[in-house]
Amino acid sequence: MIQTDKEGYTEITLKAIEYLESAGYENIRADIADYPQPKGYRKSTKGMEDTNIVPDIVADKHGYQHIFELGLKSAEPRMLKSKWIFLKTLSEMKNYKLGIITTKGHIKFATENAKSVQLDEKKIIRI
Repeated sequence: MIQTDKEGYTEITLKAIEYLESAGYENIRADIADYPQPKGYRKSTKGMEDTNIVPDIVADKHGYQHIFELGLKSAEPRMLKSKWIFLKTLSEMKNYKLGIITTKGHIKFATENAKSVQLDEKKIIRI
């Protein structure tokens, strides 16, 4: 989820964190209050201003770091796709696992965007 959408989806983020905790993930960091912040990355685009990209949720399980993005409808889907492409590339380079978490009402949006950035549909978690 992009920065402008974060305020409206705090409850869904907390629900996702609860799901991850029950699934055995540890050392959970999330981009909301009351949780440690995940590491952010600066993306430089030629001719545009730099963008800070912070994953929604980062957690560890079985020795691997997992990056989770919330696949929720956005006012700026192009920016969201750009973020997902960046995180997909980062996860491939650093041997992280990338997953998309979505809820009822957002499944079609998340699936279509995942296909458009060539993410595997198996990586979409429905809570």
